[in-house]
Amino acid sequence: MTPAKFRVIVTHRPKYAYRNCDGVVQAPASPDLIESGLPTEALLVQIPVAKHAAAALPAGSDLRA
Repeated sequence: MTPAKFRVIVTHRPKYAYRNCDGVVQAPASPDLIESGLPTEALLVQIPVAKHAAAALPAGSDLRA
């Protein structure tokens, strides 16, 4: 069994200012699964998969094998 790998997702949203326009334009942020939350889709899927994998192991087996 291979350990889970986590990664950091960096999203760049540049701001643009135009000479003939007042104000600044920026792309909207992508929606989150949990409002104002940090978990991504990958983490939310990994949790039940890990729980299922642990429950499917025979009694007394070691996860580090």
